[in-house]
Amino acid sequence: MPQFFINFARKPEGIKEVQAIAQTSIGRHQTVVAETKELTTVEYDIFIRNFLRDHDWLKGKGGFKNDICQAIEVTAPERDTLYVDPSGYSYARYVGIKPLRP
Repeated sequence: MPQFFINFARKPEGIKEVQAIAQTSIGRHQTVVAETKELTTVEYDIFIRNFLRDHDWLKGKGGFKNDICQAIEVTAPERDTLYVDPSGYSYARYVGIKPLRP
C-alpha cells in the first residue's frame, strides 16, 4: 500500500480548518489508506458541515498500525478527497486533506 504524509486537524469545526492545517506541519502523520468510502456530493457536503456527527461507516476504524495512520479515504464527485482517522470512534476525530502545495 502506498504511504504518504497528511496533516490532520483534530476535531475540526469545518472544512476551512482542515484546509488550513493541510498547509502547515501540524498533526503530520505517515498515512496509508485502509479503505475508501465513496459519497455522493450531497452526502459529502453534509459530512463536511459537521465532522463530529456519528457515522456507522467510521465506527471502530482508524488508529495506528506500526506508527502509520490507517485512514479512511472519503471521496465524492468534484470534491477534494479527505482522509479520516476516527481512531475507533464513529465520528471524524482527525481529518486531513492533501496539501495544495508540496
